[in-house]
Amino acid sequence: MAQPAHSAPILQTEDWAEEEFVAALAELERIQRRIDRARAIPGNIVNTLTRRSYSNPQDIQRSYMRTAKQSIATIDDLKKSWEDAATWRMIQQFGQEKNKHIDLVRQYEIGLWGWVSREEALSAAKQKDFEQEKIRNTEEDETAALAEYAPKFKTCAWDDEDKTRINVEVDRAGTAYRFEIRKRGTKDGVVYDVTSVGGNYESEAISTTMWRRPSPQDIFATLEMLVAYGDNDLAKADCAKCGQYFGLGGSKPFSRRKQRIASDKRKGQDRITWVALHESCL
Repeated sequence: MAQPAHSAPILQTEDWAEEEFVAALAELERIQRRIDRARAIPGNIVNTLTRRSYSNPQDIQRSYMRTAKQSIATIDDLKKSWEDAATWRMIQQFGQEKNKHIDLVRQYEIGLWGWVSREEALSAAKQKDFEQEKIRNTEEDETAALAEYAPKFKTCAWDDEDKTRINVEVDRAGTAYRFEIRKRGTKDGVVYDVTSVGGNYESEAISTTMWRRPSPQDIFATLEMLVAYGDNDLAKADCAKCGQYFGLGGSKPFSRRKQRIASDKRKGQDRITWVALHESCL
């Protein structure tokens, strides 16, 4: 894209502090994500038109129109962020800082990804009242969790006498998905590392997203998330955040997270449901 017609004035400021650099790099990362989502539009359209689950032409038309609207929204979102005056002030400021520290620029390469996460981490660190809840599961908790969730799996049992590994097999539309849960001790207690067994692209992608899941120290939450991988409708769902099936680099929404749905006035309470997400949309 070319620079927009308006030319934002170049900022004449002192050197940026770390937080300012991180915030700017995080915003550039968000723009890159929007660009990658735009690149995925042709694949999403082809996927929509070639699905075999349609029962009639009207379903195809409705699905295509939904994808088309989402694609237009993706392009509009990218266009809006790219043409924003603040974006160009930031880019111009980057140019100034680069010229001031050209030797450092030549010596170090700045990564494209990870700045949004770093910005969020810095923001969280600044919250004085922030205190992470520590869940410490006992052996009794583990026994109770396996007893509660075993009926929801094809297999869910300890794999060794020392009770350090749990084998879980999820049935999804007749296809078995196997997981291995390993207990790992840390200074704050035990965490449960989850690996998707299979050796293919999907299992590797699921393993990666499981490492980033919330509450890895909670055996109940861990097993509940694995139950979500048995939901066949969820496996075919678009990403709950970007609304597309294909994400960055053609990735699929293999991540599973809980999402709060607005309260139903008749029931007077919010509804919690599982959704599919791209790893880049977490």
